[in-house]
Amino acid sequence: MKTQETHSETQWFATPHVRTISATMIALACVLSLLLFRTTVQTSEAYREMIEATDNYLVCIQAAADLKDASNYLTTQSRMFAVTQNAAYAENYFSEELNTRRREAAVEVITEHLGDVAEKTHLDQALSYSNTLAEREHYAIRLVMDAMGIEPEGFMTPIINLELTPEDAALSREEKLALGESMLFDDTYQEYKTLIENNVSLCTAGLIVDTRLAKQTTTLELENTILVEKTLTIAFLLVVIATAGVVLVLVLKPLERYTKQIMEGRTLNPEGAYDVRYLAEAYNAVYEENQRRSERLRHAAEHDPLTGLLNRGAYDVLSSDYTDHTALLLIDVDHFKEVNDTYGHDIGDAVLKKVASLLTSAFRASDYPCRIGGDEFAVIMTGITPDLSHVIEDKIAQLTKGLSESDGKVPPVTLSIGIAFSEELRDRGDDLTVFKAADQALYTIKEAGRNGHQFFGRLQD
Repeated sequence: MKTQETHSETQWFATPHVRTISATMIALACVLSLLLFRTTVQTSEAYREMIEATDNYLVCIQAAADLKDASNYLTTQSRMFAVTQNAAYAENYFSEELNTRRREAAVEVITEHLGDVAEKTHLDQALSYSNTLAEREHYAIRLVMDAMGIEPEGFMTPIINLELTPEDAALSREEKLALGESMLFDDTYQEYKTLIENNVSLCTAGLIVDTRLAKQTTTLELENTILVEKTLTIAFLLVVIATAGVVLVLVLKPLERYTKQIMEGRTLNPEGAYDVRYLAEAYNAVYEENQRRSERLRHAAEHDPLTGLLNRGAYDVLSSDYTDHTALLLIDVDHFKEVNDTYGHDIGDAVLKKVASLLTSAFRASDYPCRIGGDEFAVIMTGITPDLSHVIEDKIAQLTKGLSESDGKVPPVTLSIGIAFSEELRDRGDDLTVFKAADQALYTIKEAGRNGHQFFGRLQD
């Protein structure tokens, strides 16, 4: 027994508590949630950086294009003015240079995204060549205006105070026009244009490489964080599934089986988590105690507290289902009132107990001795027929002998007994119940002076 209890205790200690399981799963879920939140933030940050790198890449490409377009626009306007002498082209030139300023805006954008010294050097070279080229364009425009006799407008500040060299100022109108046009189309001009474009291309190429590297880096970070996020999501899902599985196996399934066992009126087989097992053990203890109480209550409800025999209520239940091959004995203790009056109620109770004890020992386990009144007893015998009347007489003789002997405490008493067979009543077609038939037989023996027995329907012994 001690070994079994020790084994049971070991199992209990080895079984986790629902609270422990819940706390563990909640802790895991919280940790995974925090990691998942952190990874989500990192994913968002990586995504933002990737978008920013992409935007920078597009901005740099657009700025480089704007820088080239602005440079080409200034070249076109200055050349068109030199060729056509149409002042509108000069106005367009200075409007772009002084007001629109696409070149300067593009340079500012590119400068913001410079990654190393080489890129800055290329941009500075491009700006230097561009400024040199602008001075050349200004001088060419001033030559043409001077040849045409046009005074610079007030907004053309770069050329208002620009003076021609004495040699150029001495040239004729045609020579000035030719010189101005030549300055915008000769190899020197084109060389500067090529240098500007090359340095801008080198600068923007470096920017593009930087932005592409940044994009690749952020893309790799984004892929890694997404992978971690997926892993954490799967882990979180596994925790949820594991939690559900643990609850199902250690709590819900045992409770389901407990419910079935309770409905079947059985004790519970402890299983599952510690708390559920404890619940089963507690239920079993209460169930067994209730069974013991019910048994005691049932025994008390069915048995006479003084003699321990079945009481009148139990007799009524048993007698309601008489079958063939049944005999009923109704037994009265003769002159029992005199025993009480002479010896007292304690001795009277002792007499009743002795009668009950002799009935129990004389009759079979399949028979039902009952106390149905104060000094009235009954015995329901099963599996017996009228041709076995001698068996009943032998038992009555055993009773009579036992009661006639005094042990010094209980006085001798006699019994009056009426017997009826269910089979005889059926064969006779009599409407009497077995009880009434046995009662009539009992009355007959009492009228004859008591201390004897009488079978119903037979001549008096």
